[in-house]
Parts: sequence; C-alpha cells; structure tokens
Amino acid sequence: MSLKGVFLILAICAFTGAKADLSTDRVADAFWNYITQLVTNTQQTFEKIQQSEINQQLNVFIQEKLKDVHLYAGNLQEKIIPFTTQLHAQLTQDSDKLREQIQAELDQLYQKLSQYPDGVHKQITIKIEDIKNKLTPVAEEFRNQVSQNTEELREQLIPRFQELQAKIRETVDNTKQALAPYADEFKEKITKGTEQVKEKLAPYTDKINTQIDQIVLELRNSLSPYTQDVQEKLNQQIELMAFHMKKSAEELHQQISDKVETLKRDLTPLAEELKEKVNSNDVIKQLNQKFEEFSQNVSLYEQSFKTLLIQQAEKMKQKLGPYNVNIQDELEFLEKDVYVKIRSFLNAAFQIENQEQLPAPDAAA
Repeated sequence: MSLKGVFLILAICAFTGAKADLSTDRVADAFWNYITQLVTNTQQTFEKIQQSEINQQLNVFIQEKLKDVHLYAGNLQEKIIPFTTQLHAQLTQDSDKLREQIQAELDQLYQKLSQYPDGVHKQITIKIEDIKNKLTPVAEEFRNQVSQNTEELREQLIPRFQELQAKIRETVDNTKQALAPYADEFKEKITKGTEQVKEKLAPYTDKINTQIDQIVLELRNSLSPYTQDVQEKLNQQIELMAFHMKKSAEELHQQISDKVETLKRDLTPLAEELKEKVNSNDVIKQLNQKFEEFSQNVSLYEQSFKTLLIQQAEKMKQKLGPYNVNIQDELEFLEKDVYVKIRSFLNAAFQIENQEQLPAPDAAA
C-alpha cells in the first residue's frame, strides 16, 4: 500500500467520523501494513528513500487531503509524522537495539522466574495451556453459527427462486422489462439475507474478546506469588498475547464479513437469470456451489484462527523459559504500540471534530 493509500483511508475516516465502516483498527491495519511493506523492501529501496522525503510526502498529502476537514487543524499531522519517522527508524536503523532490549528484558524475566519454586511456575504454565481449551470451542461455535445462518439463507433463497420462476412462467408479458420486478425482488432478498448474516457476526467476536479478557484476568490473578517487578514484566507479555489474540479475532470477523460480501456479489447475477427463464435446476446448482465455496472458506479461516491462538499461547509459555528473540518478536512488540497510538490519534481527532460540530451556546438558544 502506498503512502497516499494510507492517508486516503485516514481522510475517509475524517470525513465520515464514527459512521465510517472503517474502524480505527482498520486504519491501524493499513498504517502497519504500509510500514512493514516499506521495511521488507530491498535495501536498495531504503537507500533511495530519504527520511526527509518521507516527511515531505506525508506533509503534502495530509495538507492536500485533510485541509478542508475539521480533523486537520494541524493536530493529526503534528502527531502522525513524528510517529511515522520514529517507527521507520526503529524498524531500520535501530532494529538491533530494539531486539537487544527485548532480549534483555526476557532474559531478566527468566532469571527472576527461576528463583521461584517449580510449583509456582507450573501454575501459570497450566493457565496458559488452558487458553486452548477455552478459546477453541468459542471459535468453533463462531464457525457453526455462521454456517447455520448461511444455510438458513440458502434454504430461503432456493424455494423463493422457484416460486418466482413459476410466476414468470404464468406471465403473459415476457419482455425483460415486465420480468424485472421479479429479479429485483430476488436481489433484495439476497441483499437483506447477507446483511443479516453479517450483523450476527459481531456478538461472536465480542464473545471471543470477552473470553480473552477473562483469561487475562485469571492469568493476572495467578501472579500474586511473584514480586511486583516480575508481575509487571509478566503483565506486559500477557497484554501482548491478548492484543494479538484479539487482533486475530477481528481479522476473522473481517475475513468472514468480506466473504459474505463476495457471496452477495456472486449470488446477485443469478437474479438476472429469472428474466431469461433458464432451467431452475442449473441456477440452483450454481447457488449451492457458491454457498459450498463460502462454507469451505469459513472453515479455513476458523482453522487458521485457532492455529494463531495456539501459537500465541505457546509463545507465551516459551517466553517464560530460555528464549531467543527474533524479528517477528520485534514486529509484534512494535505492532501493539502502533495500534495504541493510531487509536489515540484518531480518537482525539474525532473528539475535536465533534466539539467543533456542536452548536455555539448562543446558536442553541
């Protein structure tokens, strides 16, 4: 994604505020993806991109896109540009230093943990292992609910298509114009049905996040035998694990939501088949195929999500023992900071916008 692409998303959010479909998390996603793409480019590319050029591009773009928006007011620009340049430096020039810092902190944590009896250490390990048993069923329930909702939609669409086609056969006027209302009705049913499927996703994402919060609370409660400084260091690792788990849950939600949109897009042309008086069995076969493809994708997403949850829990356990920090650990550490900062920037900007949109006391009177 280009620099302009990132800030175009920021501009969209600025214009639409809380009504935007793009959440602060999605903006943070776009921002993080841009930064990591920049970092993973070749060294030759790095040499061509001077820090001053990045500053200049950011300045110009923000001024062009946000100058007429209440959000602008110099506030967003003043915060995002220094943060971007700092982040870029951390991922390039200061990368080794950051890795050494993370390694030193984990080594220190391991040394302090080794001073405690094995029973104390075992308790927190058991709690982490229990994460798999608690989150896996919730992920499976999510998948099952999506499958049930889409199956209900499929069972509604097939008989309705057959009913509409039967009506069309009885229609005297066979012009496409006369048949258009039947096609429009079927399209509306597809749109309404798929929107209902998407609306039912949020409660399950919330349920996963609630379960993660409960796990975090239980893990924190198990830290009482440790000294304050050890608790603080363990809390940092617990928060990092929880952040990536919740991010994975949000990605699962978004992936399925996007696939529901794809399903709607794939099903909509079938409504046009009503005008052509095609064989209903052929259309129903296509419809079933689209739902089967959707179901397969949802299963893959759910499996991937469970794998990511298990990986995060395993990594948390590994960090309690001898552990060698790698580039992925460094990126995960910075990614959490990016999301926190982007949310902070945008939420503050939205507050400014909302305050400026409030009527003056005299006007209200």
